[in-house]
Amino acid sequence: MNITHPRTLGATVLLLLTALILCGGCASTGPARPSSGPLDTAEHHCLLGNQFMDMNNPEEARKEFLIAEQLDPDHGPAKVGTGRALSRLGKTDEALKSVQSGLDLANSPAQETEARLGLMEVWNSSNDPLFLKRVKQQYESLQDLRPGDARAEFLMAEAYAKAGRHGEAEIHYANVMKSGGPLASRAETAWMKVQDRTRAVAASKVAKEIVDLKEITRAQACALLAETFRLPQIAAMSKTQNPPGPGLDPAEQADSQQASTISLPKDLEEHPLRNDAILTLALELRGLQPLQDGLFHPDSPMFRSDMALVLEDLYILLTGKQDPVSFIGNTSPFSDISPEHYAFNAVTFCISRDVMSADAEGRFEPAQPITGLEAINSLRKIQAMTARPPLDRTDAPGQDAQPSDIPSGLFLKLIKSGLLFLL
Repeated sequence: MNITHPRTLGATVLLLLTALILCGGCASTGPARPSSGPLDTAEHHCLLGNQFMDMNNPEEARKEFLIAEQLDPDHGPAKVGTGRALSRLGKTDEALKSVQSGLDLANSPAQETEARLGLMEVWNSSNDPLFLKRVKQQYESLQDLRPGDARAEFLMAEAYAKAGRHGEAEIHYANVMKSGGPLASRAETAWMKVQDRTRAVAASKVAKEIVDLKEITRAQACALLAETFRLPQIAAMSKTQNPPGPGLDPAEQADSQQASTISLPKDLEEHPLRNDAILTLALELRGLQPLQDGLFHPDSPMFRSDMALVLEDLYILLTGKQDPVSFIGNTSPFSDISPEHYAFNAVTFCISRDVMSADAEGRFEPAQPITGLEAINSLRKIQAMTARPPLDRTDAPGQDAQPSDIPSGLFLKLIKSGLLFLL
């Protein structure tokens, strides 16, 4: 029976541990694949991967970075690139491990800089509640490596904007704009968006609540209309009162002195924004009318095409111009809206007046929900075009709107709808 001496066993364990440390995890990465030619290098495939990332094609970028890792398993930039691609694909945990591995393998200040920028990008895309702290840690480390780096400033600005600290975001966006580099235009666009948001939040309580929503509902659009313009408020109306009357001729209204009942969609009867919707229905704005099933669908998304209809009709109502601009028969400038589209004229009107916007490829995305910020800004622009001041927030709560406060076009609408008798 052979018995190993304790000292011999200890020495053996020490040798094994030393071997593992010196190996540095090489067993997990495997041997490098031989290059097939002078351009089949880790550096070249990383270059291609970064170009695909610039084209917002993380799937193809990931393939190139993986080839680079096969050629050189210890190539830090390849692991950073793989992590960034994984982050864009929504695989945050894998992304963090890969970029951190790239940071550990960095063999120069330039590689360390890229790795820390990669970590800032991945943390920004994560749902970690401490993401801002993580991003700031990498930003501070980069101040020693490359002070004033525009990419670090931009990513720091994005982190502050995501965290809702918009004042600090503006400072970092401004730093990028001062650099005048390739990120300057993106920073200016983002900076203007933050500025728009700041103005939007100041507009009203409803605006503050919906400004950051990726999509708003039809009922929220009604509430935003009521808060933005000098529309008569019916919030004080008794819940037991009947809904406002139908669109009768003013003379008939005067003779009868009674407001008949309009058909209120059943799904509005108990809705918290019922009165906002009632007022909107009285204005007969296309895009915010009952749908084919007779219901209003107050909690359904407000689509961009329908918002364009609302904005065009609102402009007509407030200015009295029944046909502000006709684009019927024109060639469509949009890749996703034909001249036969039901909202073609309204969309073209809104784009031509800079009330709404299309993307750089000419897509309007009519079937996509409108965001809170865009809804607020579009109504503010109509307000400026029609020279209608915002609702005076200094009015005492519950103070009724007077007929003299109502634009003439709207005044006639209210008479026809019977709403004026409720004020």
